[in-house]
Amino acid sequence: MVNAPQIVSFVLGIVLNYAFGVLSYALDWNKSPAYTVLWTVVNPLLVTTYAAINLIQDKGIILPSIIISVVSMLLSFGPGIILLAWFNAIVIGVVLIVVGFYYSYFLATIIIYKKMNNSVPFVIYPITAFIIICTCFAVMVYSFVDD
Repeated sequence: MVNAPQIVSFVLGIVLNYAFGVLSYALDWNKSPAYTVLWTVVNPLLVTTYAAINLIQDKGIILPSIIISVVSMLLSFGPGIILLAWFNAIVIGVVLIVVGFYYSYFLATIIIYKKMNNSVPFVIYPITAFIIICTCFAVMVYSFVDD
């Protein structure tokens, strides 16, 4: 199971991140969109991603590893949503939402891989190929449309 120092360091990392971010807003240090997305979502995403992958690798599929994985998947969509809703950066927001989808697919594949004793079902291969082809097609269409 997860030990107390791991939980304390995880929670302390998240709390310090948000404390510094809120303090920077209160003291008027930096209010740019990139900085806001960094401290609100990206830093916690990196911490939860690291925790999720290490928990799955070390402990396997247990309840804490599933919870941390789901939290990191939800956080992965945060930068795109914040940029779309708060800062009206449509292209970058959509790209970051797609990156969040790729991350969620990657983590779900790792969970399936571990759950099936270090193997994946065949259906993962055509799904992955389809996702890659759709991404290439979307990039091609966007390159024709945008200057």
